[in-house]
Amino acid sequence: MTFFANPEILWFLALPVCLAFWEWVRKGQAIVLPIDHQRHKKGFFLSILVHTANMLPAMMMTTAILLLARPMTHTPPEVVRSVTNIQLVLDLSGSMNYPFGSQGANSDKPFLRIDAAMDAIEKFVDYREGDSVGLTVYGKPFVHWVPLTPDTSAIKYARPFMTGFMGSTRTLTALAAATDKLVERAEGDRMIILVTDGKFNSELDPERQVEELLTRFGDENVICYGVFISEGEVPELERVLCEQSGGGMFNIEDEMKPGSLDDLFARIDGMARTNMKLKEPMAVDNFKPFIFPTLIVLVLHLSALLGLRYTPW
Repeated sequence: MTFFANPEILWFLALPVCLAFWEWVRKGQAIVLPIDHQRHKKGFFLSILVHTANMLPAMMMTTAILLLARPMTHTPPEVVRSVTNIQLVLDLSGSMNYPFGSQGANSDKPFLRIDAAMDAIEKFVDYREGDSVGLTVYGKPFVHWVPLTPDTSAIKYARPFMTGFMGSTRTLTALAAATDKLVERAEGDRMIILVTDGKFNSELDPERQVEELLTRFGDENVICYGVFISEGEVPELERVLCEQSGGGMFNIEDEMKPGSLDDLFARIDGMARTNMKLKEPMAVDNFKPFIFPTLIVLVLHLSALLGLRYTPW
């Protein structure tokens, strides 16, 4: 459906209508010629053709007025993917330099836990194209290494700097800092993905901090998922934190093998809900239906000037 942004200009359409009517009724200036005293055919069809040719300037004025009124239309409504803000929280404590399973211990170039984690993270961010992803790394301190950005290649470029060099594991402190970054985004869902091989026992009063974090997750609509890179059962506090936030904590159930972390991240991707929203129609310019007819009228008018017109005197 076409509408006009400046409908008041359409009142000027009365001008080309009047000009076109005048072209059909005007007689012009009568000049007597010798041939007027001879018998002639009436030339009914030629008269219609000439009058029509004389109307072409009025038709061009009509299209010009329509263009000045700025024709517009609405784009069709679209269902678009709602952005999810994902803050990756990666443990870089010294234990992340341990070999990842037997293949890491027995190879010439050790394959470390941090290598396995970054491999899985890089594949995961490919799944989440269109989302904003940030990276927080931590040991005793924490660093927001990559800000929330839809350019997920930034995560991959950070790979050379991801080595286990920081001290003890301060996971709860890093999770609170990651929540701070997510809260800065007013729009979109909020998700934290924790990748660690440690426990919360390095924190001061971890039970109280877990309760405080859960309260904040609920207030700020943050869901936390966790990936535990270590053999054995998931520590109780980590499991409670992730599950009660609406997410879950996953560990490698069997011996650590290549691709095992990829499977865990794929499960998280499947569980993390992708919201869809209806994009409202937008008003956009709609000149296209008017441009081609205008060009046709212009070409016809220039052609008529070559001879299909009354003599100017």
